Order: sequence, then structure tokens, then C-alpha cells
Amino acid sequence: MRRILTAALVLAVLAPAAQAQAVLDLTAGQARARPAAVDRSPELFRFLGEPGQTVRLTIQGPGALEAQLFEPEGGAVMRTASGADKLVLEAILPLDGVYLASVVRADPSKPYSVALSKDTPDPYFAHFVEGVGYAVLMPGENAPTVGCWMEPGAKIRVNHPGGAVSVVTLGRGSKRYYQTAGGTGSIRFESETRFEGDDAVTTYQGLPTGDQTERRAVLDHSGTWTYKGYICR
Repeated sequence: MRRILTAALVLAVLAPAAQAQAVLDLTAGQARARPAAVDRSPELFRFLGEPGQTVRLTIQGPGALEAQLFEPEGGAVMRTASGADKLVLEAILPLDGVYLASVVRADPSKPYSVALSKDTPDPYFAHFVEGVGYAVLMPGENAPTVGCWMEPGAKIRVNHPGGAVSVVTLGRGSKRYYQTAGGTGSIRFESETRFEGDDAVTTYQGLPTGDQTERRAVLDHSGTWTYKGYICR
């Protein structure tokens, strides 16, 4: 099963000062108005998310604003945005779970609002981008596979355990396109995925060794997952 994390678990890894703050629920499509405050302490918000969802937080209020979005596995910061009077923070979610966001305003004496929007991802897109941003160490491997966004929503870089690096371009629907560089040089190939019950069956076409088919459980969360970063560095 996908790991559904509780807000309490995520809050447990935040700083003690943040733990003391109330956590406010956000509902997609509804703006949450916030009153004036006595200091500049961050306010915390939470919402449920799933892999492949594009979420957008819109914060409006007078003066300078800053927002952060935390990943659900351990509370690391996924995305940060700042602006004056209005800011928009957008991200493609990597996992099922409870996501936390924090908002800080330069002028706490003025009210502001937070609005959440999120889409329903295409099942292929959700499958392809699940875990992007994490180092995933699978049983039997001596090094993790690490994915990150080169162009959010369009292009992913994957560092493989053997040292090869793939640039994966997401096509429409079930297709992906690869350019992989490693010890044997650079190759281009593509893949197409179909779902059969609880499995994703992927056929790789254009490999030097010929076409290959791989079957993997859609909800396979074995191994160790460690957050590394949203955008490739």
C-alpha cells in the first residue's frame, strides 16, 4: 500500500517552535482567511495530496510574504516562494500523504488569505513521477536510484545505481523517452506502459539488446526512501 502519513508524524520532525503552532486544514477550491496576528510567527497549514498532483498555494495580503511546502516523508522543505501582496507556490507532489505548508508575513497586523488548488492527475503521469525528489534504495541494491525535476512536469533526471544517468522526457499518456549516458556511451530509447491489475507493465523499445518488458507492482514501496530535492542541482 502507499504510505499515508499522519500530520502528527510530520509535525514531530519540525522545530519545537513550529510544533507549538496550530495546524489549519486547507480545502481545495476554498480560500482560508486569516486575521491579524501579534507577531511574525509562521502559520502552518495542511492538506492531503497524492503522487502526480499539481498543487498551487495562492497567498494574498499586504506586504512581503513567504511560503514553504514540506514533503511528507520527513518534513524537508520541497518548495519556497516569496513575494509582495500576492505569491503563488506550485509543486508536483511525489507521494501520498499529509503535506504541510508554512506562511510568514512581514506585517502581521494585517489579515491575509491562503487558497489551495489541486488537480486530478492522469494515472500514467502519477505513476511516472511518484518518488521524484527521493533517493530510493531498493532491496539488493548497493546504491540508490535518485530522481529530480529538470523541467517540472516535462523532464526528469534519473541517477541509476550503476552510475548511468538518464534524462526522461514525459510524453502524452503512457509514453516516455530516454537519453541515457553511462560506461557504454549514450543511447536513446523509449518506453510504453500499460496497467494490468496491480502491476505496471512497461515495454522498452530501441535498446541495443532489443526490446525488453518489465513488470512491477504499481504500489511497490519497498526499500528506503530519502528526500534529496525537487529541482536538479
